[in-house]
Amino acid sequence: MNDRELKKMSRGELVSLLLEEKRKNEALSAEADELRRLLGDRSLAIERSGSMAEAALALNGVFDAADAACRQYAENVEALTARRNEEAKRGAEEVLREAKRGSEAILAEAKRQGEALLREAKRRSEE
Repeated sequence: MNDRELKKMSRGELVSLLLEEKRKNEALSAEADELRRLLGDRSLAIERSGSMAEAALALNGVFDAADAACRQYAENVEALTARRNEEAKRGAEEVLREAKRGSEAILAEAKRQGEALLREAKRRSEE
């Protein structure tokens, strides 16, 4: 509508036209607000998906670190067990050596005492 047509209109027609334009303006504003909200929701969804992907990657890192820690713990336990087994074996071997030395000493003493008793018995029998 041009200026000449507007000048020919009555006040009632102008007010009606103004009200109709105001309703259109409000409808367009509401639509713009809704589109902004949807765009914000979409942006938020995109941000969240990025955050979720980052969280998944971070969790993978945590799981990888936990797996590595478990493997290292198992290796340490195996090494410690092997070392303790070796120490126990050496200790057992030392106990056996000591027992053998002790038994040999007891046998030697018993043999010495037995020979002494035999000599004493022979000496008495010769008398």
